[in-house]
Amino acid sequence: MMSSRILLFFLLASPLSLFAQNVDIRGIVSDSVTGERLVYANVLLKDIHKGATTNTQGFFLIPNVDTGYYEIHISYVGYDTEVRFISVSGPDPITLHIKLKPSPVEKPEIEVIGRRSTPITETLSSVHVLEQTQLKMVPVTLQEDVFRSILVLPGVISTSDVTSHFFVRGGASDQNLILFDGMRVYNPYHAFGILSIFDPNLIRSTEVYLGAFPPGFGSRLSSVVNLNSKDGRSDRLGGRASMNFLSSSVSLEGSTWISENSSFLVSGRRSHTSKPFRPFLRQDVPLSFYDAFYKATLESWGGGRVSFRGLVSRDDVISANTSNPDYAWLSNGGALSVSGLVANRMYGEIVIFGTRYRSERDGKSSRVNPSAYTQVREIGVRANATVYGDEGELYQYGFESILPTAEYDFINRNGIRLRIHEQRPEVASWFRYQKKAGDFTFDGGIHSDFFSFFNYGFSLSTFQPRLTVSYKLNELWRMKIAQGWFNQTFVALTNEDDVLSIFQGWTRIPEYLQYESATHSVAGVEGFLSAGLSVNVQTYFKYYDKLFAYNKDQIDIRDPQYMNGIGKSYGLEFLVRSSLRLLDIYAAYTLASTRVDLGGYSYYPRYDRRHTLNALAVFHPIERLDIGFRWELGSGLPFTQTVGYFDRLTLSDVFEEPQGNETGAPYIVLGEKNAARMPWFHRLDASVSYVLLREPVKGTVGISLINLYDRRNVFYFDRKTGQTIYSLPFITSATVSIDL
Repeated sequence: MMSSRILLFFLLASPLSLFAQNVDIRGIVSDSVTGERLVYANVLLKDIHKGATTNTQGFFLIPNVDTGYYEIHISYVGYDTEVRFISVSGPDPITLHIKLKPSPVEKPEIEVIGRRSTPITETLSSVHVLEQTQLKMVPVTLQEDVFRSILVLPGVISTSDVTSHFFVRGGASDQNLILFDGMRVYNPYHAFGILSIFDPNLIRSTEVYLGAFPPGFGSRLSSVVNLNSKDGRSDRLGGRASMNFLSSSVSLEGSTWISENSSFLVSGRRSHTSKPFRPFLRQDVPLSFYDAFYKATLESWGGGRVSFRGLVSRDDVISANTSNPDYAWLSNGGALSVSGLVANRMYGEIVIFGTRYRSERDGKSSRVNPSAYTQVREIGVRANATVYGDEGELYQYGFESILPTAEYDFINRNGIRLRIHEQRPEVASWFRYQKKAGDFTFDGGIHSDFFSFFNYGFSLSTFQPRLTVSYKLNELWRMKIAQGWFNQTFVALTNEDDVLSIFQGWTRIPEYLQYESATHSVAGVEGFLSAGLSVNVQTYFKYYDKLFAYNKDQIDIRDPQYMNGIGKSYGLEFLVRSSLRLLDIYAAYTLASTRVDLGGYSYYPRYDRRHTLNALAVFHPIERLDIGFRWELGSGLPFTQTVGYFDRLTLSDVFEEPQGNETGAPYIVLGEKNAARMPWFHRLDASVSYVLLREPVKGTVGISLINLYDRRNVFYFDRKTGQTIYSLPFITSATVSIDL
């Protein structure tokens, strides 16, 4: 059944590739040393100023080139520009295999975030592409972390410096789609959300869509974080070992015996102590974690590519006290992908994947925290094709078919048990068109959920149309506007008022409630004030016409399990980047507001932060030495004040106990929901890293100083004791790594 769907998909796509053409120039761009394909490399026919950019598989195609003799330039940041001369005489396409040499000029170990523009950043309005070197710009809290780097982007916040859970432009945390090599990840966190499960040294690139994301990404309302792993090197055997105060990691990569165009990469990371968590959790917690990754890649000379990869992650809290529960979190997944030219002008990719997320709580003898578990399993296939038109236009279309299974067994604080076991397929399809017309660039299409369309009929939120229009004002400045409709059927059963989310379940919204839906509107302008100084200004508005949340206060089985509502968020973002020889500067400011009407209440959610400023500076005083600073400033987050206490009669046994002698139990009286604000937050971090080179060995030593002036930022107010709990004090961390 699955194979017939895939065959039908490409058969239907074939007619779109029949364009009138002269000669096409196509090929692959890769690293001459490691063999890894280079994403978003530029290929230009200098004589006629016609070119292309490589896709995520390193493939490019320049269509409809007249016969003649051409000078072709291939360039990529950090590599020497390759210049070739080719003769186009037709009629067969010309295929090139280009291997770029890394630049002999030593570049900084750390680069300013988002400095290099790519085709998706030039066309789309709210996307940032972070490469591996850019992820290292942010000072390390415990160890290098992908999500800690994302938190410096405009429009992205966290509710404290203790956790890396993030919220994007007023959206809840479960409205962020996390993709790792095409697999949906439901729990991307270690250690109660303090860290992510992704080792930055395994990540080739990270695409962060803050809003109005294009067709091909669905099932979430707010944002997309698309992480792509790097390939193993195919020239020789290599490895890496790293250690910090919290964990150790090791990786091995190299070519395989199958062919010289094949490679493998295996990596593992494990915590060796839980003591560094004490400043975060304010107590000693018997917490341990590990994660492992594997990937094998086989390439053909024709550009075809087969890849198999997998990820395993696990966290455990095992307490010796029988009255304290034990916890376990497990995330794993695997994927097989095949990509290559299907026809002369059609590049296709098929991904078959399976994932599982499971969280368990063993209550042991605890009466406060009974045993519970939640699990999400998925198996699916995703197919995508890109057709190249005569004038450089792109037609992209695809489908995704997933069979998710959600299980949930939980008892809330009022003793009501919630049991869920659901299995319902998801089928989505999309079409995307990209076209340049003079100074305009259009990028639009639809992303439709099959079952939403047939169950709920025709509407903008079922077809989910999306459009971005970019207008080139001049050689230095560009204006963009974007509009999109989005829906979501899977939601997390969490309480946003929890300081740390320990036990998080996922479930599908019941059919009678339809789905969550939202509309994104974005407008902005970006450009260069000088050769090394760029500015990006954006404004956005998001309207949530359907929101749902689990009713955590359900006290009777007849009470509704879900609350429905609406919401809106809007904001203004400024981003400034400067790149000089000895200094990189990055500054992002966001002015935002979010308000929801849910369960009969209208309030600002806990992640509504009015002002956010992130400023980073990285100095390169000498070769291979980087000194970085980050200063973060944020206005106070909303919280619900305690307005009083009283002793409430429990009336636990009205027939046998003399009620007149009961004094009652203390009860907290709360004020208006989230009507108060925490004090302002600010913190200065610093980092120093130095690279030691002794070919073929490369060593890196790094030290980070967190909360340099020991600011006492309020984490939360303990309602039971009345104490003020503060966030991270001044702490240090260090990392040592060796690459072979």
